[in-house]
Amino acid sequence: MRIRIILVIFSMIFLFQGTVDSAGVYLGTLNIMQNDQFDFSLPIRADRDLNQLALKVEKKFFMAEKDKISAHNLFILTRSGAVPLSESFIQLNKRNLLDSNKIHFKLRLQSAYSPGLYRNNLIIQTERGEERLKIDFEIPTIMEVRAGGDMNPNIKYSEGNFSQQIYSSGQSKLLIRANKAWTLKVNNEGGEDLEIKLKEFKGNGSVSNSRDEFIKIGKEAVIIAQGNKTTELPGGDAELIYVLRIDDFREIKAGQKDYQLNFIIE
Repeated sequence: MRIRIILVIFSMIFLFQGTVDSAGVYLGTLNIMQNDQFDFSLPIRADRDLNQLALKVEKKFFMAEKDKISAHNLFILTRSGAVPLSESFIQLNKRNLLDSNKIHFKLRLQSAYSPGLYRNNLIIQTERGEERLKIDFEIPTIMEVRAGGDMNPNIKYSEGNFSQQIYSSGQSKLLIRANKAWTLKVNNEGGEDLEIKLKEFKGNGSVSNSRDEFIKIGKEAVIIAQGNKTTELPGGDAELIYVLRIDDFREIKAGQKDYQLNFIIE
């Protein structure tokens, strides 16, 4: 008896364009793969008599509703190099800017940062006065499950098997990537005669709850694991190994049967 299993993996990526206006800059939704950096610029007065300017951030952190990111991740780009911003004014000669009409910045972010809308204010001081500009950016929720190997594991009856239970061969792997707590569910559109057992293979304890038993899976999705953010792990993924089982092959007609497994992360 040969049974083919097909895994359907869902993932979504969101991307928006940054915008600049008189009130500040919205960098948009930033999709961070590993350690990433994002460049942007702000216009300044083109007055010939404007020689000096000073910049600082209003707060030590970019603040979100439930988390924060150090403002030292924001840099001014100058002819002398990248200078991190802080709560103290940094004095700059206009001739040291990369562009006489713009201030260029670099924002460095890590995939381990939690999702949220982060905000801080940039203060620019010149001979003309002081200006306060908002800098906002959003880190989206990352929830991704994908196959880490063979997407069609087989369950096959072998002659000489004295048990009515048959199992999938080899080690079938799932990769979980999430920047917040997650729940993994699965359903089986092919019927009620399939069971699954899951164990953590690699993840340094990122899986906080996984049932150490075979779970019957049918058309209604069932929870098979829960865990914490994985983006802090080396490589950013938790690896899960699963085994499939048919409890009693005698209840299934001889021949090939296809199962449609849907793994859902939320």
